[in-house]
Amino acid sequence: MPGVGESVTPAGELALLCDREAWSGGFYELSIQLGPADDERLGQGVRALAGAGSLDGPWHVQWQPDRIAPAAWTVAGLSRGHLRGLVTLPGGQRGICSVVCVREEGGDDWLDLCLPLEALSRLDVRVGGFPFGPDGGSASLAWRRPVDDWLAGVAGRVREACGFRLAVIGFEVSGQVRAEEMAGGIPAERGYALLLPGEAGHLPATI
Repeated sequence: MPGVGESVTPAGELALLCDREAWSGGFYELSIQLGPADDERLGQGVRALAGAGSLDGPWHVQWQPDRIAPAAWTVAGLSRGHLRGLVTLPGGQRGICSVVCVREEGGDDWLDLCLPLEALSRLDVRVGGFPFGPDGGSASLAWRRPVDDWLAGVAGRVREACGFRLAVIGFEVSGQVRAEEMAGGIPAERGYALLLPGEAGHLPATI
């Protein structure tokens, strides 16, 4: 029997965590701009995110050989890189996800929940080659809106737990759409959904 925290070769559903191809294609993300570096807030945020998303895990993945080790939804766990887990998506399918923190030097903490697009495309053929070609743009809203609504609910729980400056949902939005930019007005045409700190609900993506 493995010891506590010892890495093991995953079997069954957990084996997908080590399927490197499933992690390809970029990420569909909930990216939360928490604010200036604060370990207590970051810890509250990651626990709230994991609970609201009903995420199973987390684990750290070791490649070559493919093994996983139990981790924790903590600042210390995040400091080692992606915390990987299993998640039940809005349609009831089981998928993989990761949670990661980006701590900007002299800037803000970001907390991201990432859904790999290759894994999503295996669960829903409509994902296709999103965000490129005919699978991108407004055609993708059919599958994105239920996912966005679910991720917005997760973000809302994080907001209740520790507050944030902004939450953004879309393709690799972490650090690309910032609270500072929203001071000049919110674009009417946008390929991402937004949650603002002082408003209920979320602003959906339009394209």
